[in-house]
Amino acid sequence: MRSSLILCAAVLAAGCTQPVRPCAPQVVEIERVERVPVPAECLQPCAEPAGVPGTNGELLEAYAARGEALACYRARVECVEAVTGP
Repeated sequence: MRSSLILCAAVLAAGCTQPVRPCAPQVVEIERVERVPVPAECLQPCAEPAGVPGTNGELLEAYAARGEALACYRARVECVEAVTGP
């Protein structure tokens, strides 16, 4: 117990003998974030197909409908990027 206290005291004392060197000032660049209102036409809801297709025909219809929904979402992204930038 006594030897561990002496060891702790020696470790603490060793750190105190070195001079403190302050860091030189550094230039920090901060990126400014600006919030831009998004027009309502960019936020129109996109129709999404619901349910799980039961037949191959329904699967093809659901695939086509999801393609239309994906095109709608891509148009929304392009609309927002046109207002706010990429």
